[in-house]
Amino acid sequence: EGSSPGGHISPMPRGAATSSACTAIGLCALVSFVPGATAGMKECAFLKQEKTYATTYGCERSCADIDGQSRCWLIYKPPKLKVGGPLVIDLHSMYSCPEEMLEYSGWREMAEAHSFVAVWPEATVGPEWIGTSENISSWNAGSCCKFASSNSVDDEGFFRRIVDEVANDTATAIDLKRVYVVGHSLGGAMALKMALVASDLVAAAVCHSMHVVSEPASGYSPVPVLQLFGTLDVPGLVTKLGFDFKTFNLFKEYDKCKETEPKMTTFNEAGVYKTYVYVDCAAGSEVEFVELPGVGHFPYKGKDTMIDTTQIAWDFVSRFPKRPTEVNNGARIAPHGLHAVFAIVYLLSFLAHLGARGL
Repeated sequence: EGSSPGGHISPMPRGAATSSACTAIGLCALVSFVPGATAGMKECAFLKQEKTYATTYGCERSCADIDGQSRCWLIYKPPKLKVGGPLVIDLHSMYSCPEEMLEYSGWREMAEAHSFVAVWPEATVGPEWIGTSENISSWNAGSCCKFASSNSVDDEGFFRRIVDEVANDTATAIDLKRVYVVGHSLGGAMALKMALVASDLVAAAVCHSMHVVSEPASGYSPVPVLQLFGTLDVPGLVTKLGFDFKTFNLFKEYDKCKETEPKMTTFNEAGVYKTYVYVDCAAGSEVEFVELPGVGHFPYKGKDTMIDTTQIAWDFVSRFPKRPTEVNNGARIAPHGLHAVFAIVYLLSFLAHLGARGL
């Protein structure tokens, strides 16, 4: 059993232990959380050697020192880039890498179509969290991912550094009110964590095929969140959940949505899917869940579905810039702080007026 929209309990469809997600690249992220399943890491090694990010995708590689460790990312700047546009940070899954995300996530193509900067950070690599000696890539997304969490990997600090670097680059100079974090599987869980712990920075977040495994930081301000799930996605060892509305219901509470039940709409665009959405949430936020019938753990166009879920994700996040009261070069301004600013401006204006009259 699993949770349904609105928090009720109802039977949820479950898929077989394998799906088409395990074809093409030979990896299925949730199912591959078992000793010996390192197909993804081998695929990444192949991509890094045989398909360079520069010649194949037109990306650049950048690195920075984070707590004494070199952390790197790929960045794509479209030929017709509009300076001062959005930034999308696209996070790969466990066992994966930026080069592999470029193969299927569709965010490079979306960046080119809409003239924004896209970035693919690289997770740290360490011993298999199940306890074997194999090395895997993982994010410190919360209550999972033994290597990243037990070593207190500062992924939040890493992403903030990326934003600083891109914002201070005169060739990009992104709009800090439009920083969006998206991801697949464990990368999706990390995107949700960033919404919860960096709500001063993240304007909206998208998670493909994973659940939240972290808690909101103190001072959390509602962040619009979109979650996409295939009904054939199977339970994994990270959350014990596959297709389920648990995270959707949690963000309804986090974002203080007032509706008792979400609005449900059915679409038929290259395939049937349903959306559930809460729109009456605090601070203008929205919480949305996309249900993809018959789709597995890779709900991307050309993988487990022909529905363009990346376009759905872009259409969602692009509606939500941070409000002026929420961001100022990455730092939150409280409403009472704005009142103080207005008072100072008024006082200076009044003093100038007196000076002009010779008083």
